[in-house]
Amino acid sequence: MFAAAILFAATFPLGYLTEWHYRGTIRGDYKRLTPPRNAATTMVVDSHAKVGRFEIAVLRGTPWGVSCFTTDSGRPPLTNVIIRDRNSYYHVQMQDPDPIMDVFHSAREVEEELQGYQPFIVMPMKGRKSIGCEAGSSMDCWTIEEQDGEFEITYRTNPDYEIINFRPEVGITRFRYNHNGSPCKIDLRLVR
Repeated sequence: MFAAAILFAATFPLGYLTEWHYRGTIRGDYKRLTPPRNAATTMVVDSHAKVGRFEIAVLRGTPWGVSCFTTDSGRPPLTNVIIRDRNSYYHVQMQDPDPIMDVFHSAREVEEELQGYQPFIVMPMKGRKSIGCEAGSSMDCWTIEEQDGEFEITYRTNPDYEIINFRPEVGITRFRYNHNGSPCKIDLRLVR
C-alpha cells in the first residue's frame, strides 16, 4: 500500500515550489480574430498540504489562467487547485486565494468541495478511453488518447473544449483551449 502511495504521488509531482515553464500563442479574443501573440507563464506550486487522505496543491501561473482577453476583465482571478484523492486528480477553480488556510481544514470539507467535480486524471491511465463519460457520449467528460507514454486528455462542452497533454512524472506538457463561438485559441507547451 505504501509503495502505491509513492507511485501515485510521483505521477503528478506536486511538491511545494515545483515549477513548469510554458510558452505558446494566443490567437483572437472573444469577439474578433487577431494575429497570434506570444504567451508565457510559469506554473508553480505555491502551497501544498495533506488533509486526511487528500493531497492539495495551490497553483499560481497556470495555463488555465492564460486568457484571450487582452485587457483586465475586472473579475478577480480564480485560484487553481489540484487535489489528489488516492489515484484520482481533480482540478478545482476557487474564488479563495488561499483555500488551504481558509477552506480545507478537514477531509470532510475537501469532500464537500469536490461534490460535482470529476477527476481529469485517474491512474493508471494506460488503457483508459474516458473519465466520467456516459455511454456513447464524449461531451462534458474527459476523453483520453495515448501516444508514446503521453496522454491527450480532452474535455468538450458546447461552448468550448480544453486539451491537456499529460506525461506521468512530468505533469502537463501541453495545454490547448478553443472557444467554439469565437476565434479564441490558446496553445501552450512545456519548455522546461
